[in-house]
Amino acid sequence: MGETARDEAVHWAKSSPRRRAPTRGVLWVGCDVGVKYPNEISRPGRAKHARRLILEAQPMNPDNPVVKLCIAGTQAEFNGRIDAARALYRQAWEAAQDDYEACIAAHYVARHQPDPHETLRWNREALARAEAVGDGRVDSFYPSLYLNMGQSFERLGDEAEAQRYYEMAAALGVPHAGE
Repeated sequence: MGETARDEAVHWAKSSPRRRAPTRGVLWVGCDVGVKYPNEISRPGRAKHARRLILEAQPMNPDNPVVKLCIAGTQAEFNGRIDAARALYRQAWEAAQDDYEACIAAHYVARHQPDPHETLRWNREALARAEAVGDGRVDSFYPSLYLNMGQSFERLGDEAEAQRYYEMAAALGVPHAGE
């Protein structure tokens, strides 16, 4: 995400009366079923602007096989087909060829784990893979990764660790809904 678009997105999110981040994993792919600023998309007169910001923020190639599987999984998820979504996310994990793709896949695999410890494990995997990428392709992922880590720790009762991750996300311009 270029500095201008990022600064504009952060300013816009902060100036909005509904600037809360979703508590469930943020979807990175700019498609109909998942956007980084869901509250802003629904505001009258903001949809075109929000979609432009989202598309500028997305470094992912929609033709990438892992991204395609995650998009298909997200569509299944939003159609109430959770088992199908879980299977598609797992296929994305198995298809990942590098840390970048593994980061994306792990983020989605974490979404539907039956046990909060497993959710934390997959969120840790996504964050570790993002840190291993070593270039700017994952920069826009960090707020979501931090929010998901915070939520995982919150579900496990570790409020201090949850708050630490929520603060990291807020420092990047995406406050937790509880703030």
